[in-house]
Amino acid sequence: MATYYKLIREHREGKAVRGHIYEVQTYFNHRSGTYVETLKAVAPTLENADKLILALIYKVQVNLSPRFGTLMPLLIDVPGRTGIRIHGGTKPEHSSGCILITRRSAYQELVKTLLQEQNENRVIYLEISEHYESGQTQTNH
Repeated sequence: MATYYKLIREHREGKAVRGHIYEVQTYFNHRSGTYVETLKAVAPTLENADKLILALIYKVQVNLSPRFGTLMPLLIDVPGRTGIRIHGGTKPEHSSGCILITRRSAYQELVKTLLQEQNENRVIYLEISEHYESGQTQTNH
């Protein structure tokens, strides 16, 4: 079994890229005979625009961070990078490529949920996608 999340990068404010993480929920619509995908908002995010990771699909594991000494979500197999985590923070300089959750309660709930899913032997995926307001451009570093 797998659980899917999606981070949508919504807009850029100077060195900050703001977005949201959503839980992807899929169900079968018996009327139309098709699968329908819905997004349930989980947490607001902030990333450092100068250190963004590529917009791809990543496996996520919750494990002990040697740097912070606590359980934190870790993105697996980020091209050219190691130690990319999801953690709390409110300023772009709080991140060297990590995904910051800007509300403490949302971060704590996300970690609790991810840990529970991992303990149920679910594979956790996070898809990162770009969706900037018109007129804005984005490059990955």
